[in-house]
Amino acid sequence: MFAADVWSCIDKPWIMSEPLRITPRDIAHERSKDRKVKLMLDYSAQMISENSPEAIEFAEKAIAIAKALNKPAILADALRNLGLLYYMLGNFTNSLDYFKKSLTYYQKSRNEIQ
Repeated sequence: MFAADVWSCIDKPWIMSEPLRITPRDIAHERSKDRKVKLMLDYSAQMISENSPEAIEFAEKAIAIAKALNKPAILADALRNLGLLYYMLGNFTNSLDYFKKSLTYYQKSRNEIQ
């Protein structure tokens, strides 16, 4: 059942056929930390289609900010996205590790809501 929970996190709305819409400048100018994390994750997702090392870099930066915000749901999204990036790169060991971490934070965020 655990593996099913992890793999149910895989949805790929971030695989886009449209040109890049978010730039590092957009991210730098964003004042809201919550929105900045979202932009960083979207940007990293856009970059994965180009096999850019920036994809992992921005995902890791988003995780660092999400941790500082101390919001489990945002951190769960950031960890999941990094897991998806590693999955797309064929690094299944790292992918699974990040999916497991994200699941932990999704469960924490669900407990805070209840």
